[in-house]
Amino acid sequence: MDKRKRVHPVLRARARDLRREQTPMERRLWWHLQRKQLGGLRFRQQHSIGRFIVDFYCPAHRLVVEIDGDSHDEQREYDEGRTAWLEAQGYEVIRVTNNEVRDHLDSVLDAIWPFAFLRTYWLKSGCKSSDQGGLSMREDIRRRVRFVTKVAWIVLAVFLVLIVAISVAAPEGLFGPMWSTFYRIATITAGIALGVAIIGGLYGLISKRRG
Repeated sequence: MDKRKRVHPVLRARARDLRREQTPMERRLWWHLQRKQLGGLRFRQQHSIGRFIVDFYCPAHRLVVEIDGDSHDEQREYDEGRTAWLEAQGYEVIRVTNNEVRDHLDSVLDAIWPFAFLRTYWLKSGCKSSDQGGLSMREDIRRRVRFVTKVAWIVLAVFLVLIVAISVAAPEGLFGPMWSTFYRIATITAGIALGVAIIGGLYGLISKRRG
C-alpha cells in the first residue's frame, strides 16, 4: 500500500482544478471506478506522483490508468517519457484512448480489474518491479511469452521431423499399434505447439503495436 506523500501546493491545486474540469471520457470512466465499484479496487482521481498528475491511480496495486485524448499523437514523445518514468519508479501504467472509453467501456473495465490482481500475484511470486532493478510486469510477460513462443517453434520443428520419419519408416497400411500411437502423439503435440506459437506471435505483434 502506498503511503501518501507531501505534495507540492502547486501540484495539489492543479490536481484539484483537473478534478473539477474533467473531460467527458474521464467523467465516464471515473463513474465506474469511484467508490470501489470495480472489484473493490480503490482508485484516486487526478493523483500526483512525482512531478506528474495521473488520471486515475490504484494505490493498493501501484496501478496507473491514463486516458489518451485527441492531443496524444501531438505529445506522444512526452507521454512515452512520462510512462517510462512511472514504470521506472515501480508503477504499472495502462493507457486507453478516448474512443475505447466511449465505445468499448466494458472492455476497458474488464482489462483493468484482472490486470491489477495479476500484478499483485506477479509481485508476490518474487518478481522484481522496475524500481527494484527488474522489469515492468508488462515487459516481463512479453519476455516470457517470447521464450515460450521460441520453445513452441522448436518443439513443432522436432515433431514435424518425427512425423515425417515415422511416415517414411512405416508407410500407410503398415502401421503397427506402436507406430500408430507414436504418430498420434507426435501429431497432437505438433498441433499444440503450432497453436502456442501462433498465439505467442500474435500477442507479440499486438503488444508491440500498443507499445
